[in-house]
Amino acid sequence: MYRLIVIDDDIDAVNSISKNFPWEQFGFCLINSFQDGISALAWLKTHTVEVILCDIKMPRMNGIELARQMQLRHRRERIIFISGFKDFEYARKALEYHVCSYCIKPVTFREMQKTIQKIREDIDQERSVIPSEDVSSISEMPSPIAEPRQSITDVKIEQIRMYISRYYASITLRQLAGFMQMNTTYLSHYFKDKTGQNLFGYITEVRLNAALTLLKAESHLNLTEVAEKVGYTNTVSFSRSFKNQFGVTPTDVRRDFSIVEAHK
Repeated sequence: MYRLIVIDDDIDAVNSISKNFPWEQFGFCLINSFQDGISALAWLKTHTVEVILCDIKMPRMNGIELARQMQLRHRRERIIFISGFKDFEYARKALEYHVCSYCIKPVTFREMQKTIQKIREDIDQERSVIPSEDVSSISEMPSPIAEPRQSITDVKIEQIRMYISRYYASITLRQLAGFMQMNTTYLSHYFKDKTGQNLFGYITEVRLNAALTLLKAESHLNLTEVAEKVGYTNTVSFSRSFKNQFGVTPTDVRRDFSIVEAHK
């Protein structure tokens, strides 16, 4: 879930924007509002958001100056100007300071929807590139012997899978949701909707495939150590999950790895 703030000295306008537009439906969470640019800029010293929805004419610091200050600080938040004035100079300044959209009040629902969807697509595309060092470090963890069920191609789903592949031994739903900038409920529903698979079930599958690899390749590890390495604190629970997944126990695997291959 991407974060957004509103800056407008018109309280009625802020309330209308906050209450009348379904931000979460479009992947955004409205987390704060301000009545002038100075207050917003002070808050932004210690916070980051993805989008700033900002009026132009405000007391203390107007939207143009805020955009200039953000550019001087090399900030990457996307700014949407909303204004009741069709002024060429405002529009020119908006372009100069890389404001991504300029909407004239009163902004219609359709216009806001179109604007916010385009920005969402831009952010999604920008974040679809995972740094190479993150990808290479995944290989440091035991690799599942078989890939979990495949789903339709989706950038966010691949990001979720990559994160799980790296951190499956200690991952929590809250951590994963924070990485994806979604709330936990939305994340679970999103994964289920896109893949047809329960998110917790997928994490369990990755853990158990990694355990299978460890049982085959790391014979010096006892079952407790294998369980701990893939995120289980209870050996009994680990053995039960393992048998549910593969039809045999971890001890069976240690005796004869080929029976798992035959089962699969």
